[in-house]
Amino acid sequence: MSFDRWFLAALLVMIPNAIAADEPKLDDLLGSWELTAEVAGIPKGSVFDFQKDGKLVISATVQRQKQTFEFGYKLNGNLLELIIGDTKDTTEVTKLTADELVCRDNDGTTAKFKRVK
Repeated sequence: MSFDRWFLAALLVMIPNAIAADEPKLDDLLGSWELTAEVAGIPKGSVFDFQKDGKLVISATVQRQKQTFEFGYKLNGNLLELIIGDTKDTTEVTKLTADELVCRDNDGTTAKFKRVK
């Protein structure tokens, strides 16, 4: 399996469905978020950049090489829809503050991020 396909598969496992206490606002989500611990094969320190135009750019260092991946996204209430080629996946946000983003998928896998300043 090529790295791109492996990374996409890992991303789909990590981001599928998480939960939010309050409905997050797009303006609070925009910007760069650093993954604080490895989750579903996505390395700690990977940066998820949510851009205003609905583009999500993920930068990760894998096998000592920096890789960049681009996806689409939409935020509908507390559901974050990721658009990966022809595939759409929905995630729920459990926590979104000025400095912290937490997502949890259907199997309980939790991804924690801190805002990149």
